[in-house]
Amino acid sequence: MVLFSALFSKLLLLHIGLHLTAGDMEGQNDCLQEEIRNLRTRLSLLEKATSFQTFINVGQKYYVTEGHAKNFEDGLGLCQNSGGTLALPRNEEENQVLSKLLAIVKSEYLFLGTGDRKMESVFIDTEGKTLNFFKWDKGEPNNSGGEEDCVVMGTGGVWIDIPCENQKLIVCELT
Repeated sequence: MVLFSALFSKLLLLHIGLHLTAGDMEGQNDCLQEEIRNLRTRLSLLEKATSFQTFINVGQKYYVTEGHAKNFEDGLGLCQNSGGTLALPRNEEENQVLSKLLAIVKSEYLFLGTGDRKMESVFIDTEGKTLNFFKWDKGEPNNSGGEEDCVVMGTGGVWIDIPCENQKLIVCELT
């Protein structure tokens, strides 16, 4: 009887161990599947970004451009057709990276995905959300002439409001 009890105890421990191991493996499998999904998403984004003439990475996004100058509306459409939106830095690091891209392509200005077309002095992104980060140049925004409803980044990473009809470099943001 003692032998039976000892064997039963060992079998019970093995059984419990197998279930724990199977459970652990299920959890690990779920983690690996999630990691594979994340890697596929990142690879897809990288493939899209590298299809552009110029691209640069910051965090989980890419800024990309073909070097074309367009007005705001045409630029927004171009970016949306590419699966993105007009570039808009959300913090100082992103602003610096976008400014670096501006220097790489040797352009003076690029359109940003923000403006105050709906309500003067209330700058929102292309999805209608208010901004938490700005990098205005001295004296900006000034709405000079009463029709400066779009925003560009100039050399040095500073922002200036200008008319939306102006032709400026288009940089798209892919996330």
